[in-house]
Amino acid sequence: MVEKIEAILASPPDRDDLVVQLFVTDGGQFAEIFNDKGRLTMELFISSKSSIKVDCSQILRAIKIAEDELLKEK
Repeated sequence: MVEKIEAILASPPDRDDLVVQLFVTDGGQFAEIFNDKGRLTMELFISSKSSIKVDCSQILRAIKIAEDELLKEK
């Protein structure tokens, strides 16, 4: 089943600037995208006590590679 992702602009109390919070329908928040010194960064919440931060350009590059390799015509 493909989940729908909702992106919501928010101003959480623990951040100085606006963020975009990512939610999976009926599954809760799984990430935030924010501006980190001029670079878009995604913080992925992998558990209630742990997260990882990744530059969004790296995520986009990985998606492009996946698209090129997995959806290419055979």
